[in-house]
This record gives sequence, structure tokens and C-alpha cells, in this order.
Amino acid sequence: MEINKSELMKNAWVAARNLAFMNGGTAKEWFAYALAQRWAFEKKIRAPKEAAPTRVTTETKVRKIKDWFVGKNFDLQDLSIYNDRKEINTIEETAKAVRVQIVSFASGSFTTWVPKSCIAA
Repeated sequence: MEINKSELMKNAWVAARNLAFMNGGTAKEWFAYALAQRWAFEKKIRAPKEAAPTRVTTETKVRKIKDWFVGKNFDLQDLSIYNDRKEINTIEETAKAVRVQIVSFASGSFTTWVPKSCIAA
């Protein structure tokens, strides 16, 4: 939604008159302060919000994860599943990370996010 500058100026003059009445002085003296306050309010309320990060549609194949990342981020149960892995499936992907499901032959499975820089070739 676009900011209506005409309404913004009218509201700033009303606020300036109220400030002059409550604090003394003239509306002209308070106008710059009132305009800055109204502008900040309008930007915060009416300005478009930032878009959420988008998902990348391409799928990265993960065959192995770097050893230092595994050692730092996996607990003993996850480590045993990773060492006994049957496959690593890509669930979703962003520009910088991949969510994978690691499935083992007998121990079960778990999901985790892995930065693309930690995927071993």
C-alpha cells in the first residue's frame, strides 16, 4: 500500500497544532517534529514488508557431508545413523542450505539442515 502524502501532511499539521497547544509555541514551530513523527509512523505501518526467503527449486544431490560438520553437529545416535547410512535424500533447499533425511539400514532416520559449503563432493 502506497503512502498518501496529502493525508500525511494533514495529519502532521493536526499533530503540530496539538503539540503547540500542549507544550506552547506555534504549530509552525512544531511542524518539522510532527512531520518526522508521522512519516516514521506511516513508513512502519504502510510500507511493504520484506519478502520471505524463497526456496530454490533445483535439487542438490548429497552423497556425503564433511567430517568436521558431522562431528560438530551430530549426537551419538545421529552419528551412528549417518555411519550406517543407506541413502541421503534431499527434502528441501534454499540458496545456502539443504534439508536432508539420512536413512540407515537398521537404525532409523533423521532430518537436518546442512549448509551447501559442508556438502562433500
